[in-house]
Amino acid sequence: MPTQTELMTGAELAATRAFLGFSQAQLADYLQLTAPKREDEEGEPSEDDEERRQIRRELRAAATLLFEHGQPKVAHEINTIADRIAEGSVARKSSNNLRRLQRMEQGKAAIPAGIIDEIDEMYEVATNLVNNLVIQYKAKIKKAEESGGDVILYTQRDGDTSGRYPACWHRAVCARVAAALPGLVIDYDED
Repeated sequence: MPTQTELMTGAELAATRAFLGFSQAQLADYLQLTAPKREDEEGEPSEDDEERRQIRRELRAAATLLFEHGQPKVAHEINTIADRIAEGSVARKSSNNLRRLQRMEQGKAAIPAGIIDEIDEMYEVATNLVNNLVIQYKAKIKKAEESGGDVILYTQRDGDTSGRYPACWHRAVCARVAAALPGLVIDYDED
């Protein structure tokens, strides 16, 4: 699995995504949610930025025509939408994000550095959490074997990362811990 690399191949992205417990759609949605705090390109405008600027120009032109034809309220609304698009505050449809992720995994599109950093961080946090939970639960399982009880590891969306990652990520962590510790019972809580 990649760790702190400058470049990530599509195959590495797909393998890391699977390791982290995400489907393509889940990862596309997660990356969309975290996009505002991540820069897609360092210093260079992305294709999305250029597309947003073009849409903004077209909307501004439409708003001008509406204003000239006696529709100032509609023109104002169009200008507001144009500004939101230019700022990037209007989210792209998740189907577009999914297609983009699929192209990245197939090697047909570059993987932005911000996404590589995000994936690397999720991988590092997952690996550290698995290692810590294995250490923590190993002693509990030994005690439970002596007394005949069960040791339960609950999956909680707001567990050790305060809700930072979705439930599928937490479940993948728990599955890795269970694979390392025979006898551990996993409770896949739906909350």
